[in-house]
Amino acid sequence: MMFAGIGVVLNLAAWFLGLGSVAFDGVVAGQPLHEYPEVAVREVGFFYAPNWAIASVFLIPGSILFLFSARASVEPTFDALIERGMLRRIDGEDFDKENFLHRWEVVSARWMLGPIAIVSIVFAVTIPMDFMPVVWQWLWDPSSVSSIIGNDDDPVSINHGVYEFDWSIAALYSGADVHPLVNLAFSFSAYMIVAVVGSGTILAVFFWLPAMPSFLRSTNLRRHGWEIVPDINSDEVRCGFEVFEPFYRHVVWASIFTCVLALSMHVQNVFLRSPTFEHIGAMTFSSAIQIVSENGTDFGKIVTLLLRNSDGVAGPTGGDVNLQFGIAFIGILLLVGIVMAVLLTWLSITPRLGAAALRKGGGLKAEHKQALDEMLAWPLPDMPRKLLLAMALILVLSIYLVNLVALLLVVLAVLFITSTIAKMLWIRTTHRRNGQKVYEDDEDV
Repeated sequence: MMFAGIGVVLNLAAWFLGLGSVAFDGVVAGQPLHEYPEVAVREVGFFYAPNWAIASVFLIPGSILFLFSARASVEPTFDALIERGMLRRIDGEDFDKENFLHRWEVVSARWMLGPIAIVSIVFAVTIPMDFMPVVWQWLWDPSSVSSIIGNDDDPVSINHGVYEFDWSIAALYSGADVHPLVNLAFSFSAYMIVAVVGSGTILAVFFWLPAMPSFLRSTNLRRHGWEIVPDINSDEVRCGFEVFEPFYRHVVWASIFTCVLALSMHVQNVFLRSPTFEHIGAMTFSSAIQIVSENGTDFGKIVTLLLRNSDGVAGPTGGDVNLQFGIAFIGILLLVGIVMAVLLTWLSITPRLGAAALRKGGGLKAEHKQALDEMLAWPLPDMPRKLLLAMALILVLSIYLVNLVALLLVVLAVLFITSTIAKMLWIRTTHRRNGQKVYEDDEDV
């Protein structure tokens, strides 16, 4: 995938320039930070920043892949609805597929105006309001560092609300082996690729996703004489709504990747503003592992300690929340939450309205009425909504309790494995019940 390849090149460039692993001792261009512990030497390299290294190679490409896959599955979903007779005219006349798709293209094009605006806003916020004061002014004119850090009236500490002391300005640290302008060029490239293009694309497509439920909402369909009803002849308990499985599956996984990306931004911001830990892994994993190993089978104490802020670290303290945290992190979570709420609300309302329309029309056989009564329209049987809500809860708790980040990653790994196995079993069971082959080498049943 192209973006993952670009991420690999970015990581290779960081390694070549010596920015992959960077030691920071609290001294910037010869000026010590205010109240920085003398013995604290921390790893702030590009490779150790999950919101940059891991995000550029895995999280952002994964989210973009699933989002574009969701977008590509919309028209095939419409085709499946029409072929199964689920999308039909209210008056019983022949369904005009071309007219339907034309109207969809118009609606989809209108919704694209928002994403274009979002990408522009991301660029306007990231470069002038984040990159310029955090990176540009330090590396372009290193002589200005003394006046900034050495200002007794406004001393700069490690938990400053604007400045970040990581690989992006590594040329100003003790023992640096990279020219400030080279460091500046790499930092600008990373900000453009990861923060602007990567995050901007994710936000843009997420903003577009509600276009489908907006177009398929019952009031809009009825305005044109259309409606969506369950497939009462389906052998599935989902009564035809399984056609939405590809779309919802891609959206769910895109949401997971995006939320982990947002969490990585937060965790990195927490780490950069706390000199307690030598590297980010010690903050998110080692402390949790140590708690478990030291307390054996005393699960009550383990839970108590895990739910306590790691050495008081729950986020930037003293109100020092920088721009990247405030806009990128909160904005991404809000957008993902709103989009998922819209999609879930539509999916809970539409099947009920369709079932009511079939009952109102009359002529249903007893088995059809039973199918409507037992209908479960959620299209992802291997990913229950309660499990997704539980994951969302762990994610929210991880914002304030960094020890739970490790738990979140374990839950995600378990979800991926169990989801894959459950999906295979569901497909095999369903197809064999219908007398179909699952794989080419299957015997006829």
